[in-house]
Amino acid sequence: MIKTEKIPVQFPPQHQPFHPGLEWLMVPRPISETDAYRPTGKLQGKVAIISGGDSGIGRAIVYLNEHIDALETKHRVEQLGQHCLVLAGDLGQEKTSQQVVQQTLHAFGKIDIIVNNCAESYPKERLTEITTEQLLRVFQSNVFSYFY
Repeated sequence: MIKTEKIPVQFPPQHQPFHPGLEWLMVPRPISETDAYRPTGKLQGKVAIISGGDSGIGRAIVYLNEHIDALETKHRVEQLGQHCLVLAGDLGQEKTSQQVVQQTLHAFGKIDIIVNNCAESYPKERLTEITTEQLLRVFQSNVFSYFY
């Protein structure tokens, strides 16, 4: 048996002065799919709502304001022969979450899967540096959106 050693890849730090980050601005671009992946067909015919996943950790179909990233995702999904509805909005707002569900049901007639990956964070050195506005945003995105 031949033993191979993995060489760690060093990526440059990524920083964008706004939330959420825009994937299309990242250098190098994140890898969202690979030729090595072979689907098993378990999701064939399923309807999914997928939120969040910005800044290089995935792809979203429900997104806050990353319009270019969302259209790129839609284009790729349609290239693969599937249908894709992209919806912009803040899932930390109850009305937006309800609209996303209603528009998905209207377009596809059902919902099989919900991947609620929207989240916000404001890393600080000390807890006391987090503002009231930031704390409210974190709970709206990271907690309330699951209930909505």
